[in-house]
Amino acid sequence: MEREIIARVYLPWSGTPLTPSELVIKFAEVGGVASEDEMVSDRLSGHLCSCEHGGEFELFPLDHPGVVEGGKRYMKCRKCGEVSHL
Repeated sequence: MEREIIARVYLPWSGTPLTPSELVIKFAEVGGVASEDEMVSDRLSGHLCSCEHGGEFELFPLDHPGVVEGGKRYMKCRKCGEVSHL
């Protein structure tokens, strides 16, 4: 059975969500290691924000102060404005 991506993640100003393989690459840019399956089942499922049916997140750029300081790929929900990370 294929797992459903709950949260959708976009690059800034993009209308097309990133695929699991693209998200694995974005996660690796800050030193994270995950397979496509782990990205979907562990990183994008659950309650990442207050949105009822999963959020629509925009990734912060690598040079964003939060990413630099926190060492994680942070993202902000386009719907509710809450921040989470991959």
